[in-house]
Amino acid sequence: MTVPEPASDAPSPAPSATPAPTASAETQPDSRTWRAGAEVIARGKLSKVPWQHLMTSVPGKKSEYFDLEDGSQTVIYVKDAPDCSGFLRVEATVLSVRGASKRPGRETKVDDSYEELQLDVKTARCDD
Repeated sequence: MTVPEPASDAPSPAPSATPAPTASAETQPDSRTWRAGAEVIARGKLSKVPWQHLMTSVPGKKSEYFDLEDGSQTVIYVKDAPDCSGFLRVEATVLSVRGASKRPGRETKVDDSYEELQLDVKTARCDD
């Protein structure tokens, strides 16, 4: 014979903040969760204060410094970024850009294994 569990007054656990997997791009506001080749949706603003980054080129697109909501900055490669007064929402493929340190004349622990994750933008729109 099965005895029913007593009712509990304890609150239900909070839902997980991890986005459910989908076949299309996922919103991943924290750039630390990105993986090269992944399709992501990110939100941020075109930067007025560029930091130092490795750069590459994507045919037909220009590079823009992009301040993400998580406080970090990356480089996006976009054909035509809309002129937004607020946030920009981009759907993009994560690129792995590798290279050596950009500090001239100094010995460094960073070599060609240094990697930055940047975004090749497929679509961009204002998201105020």
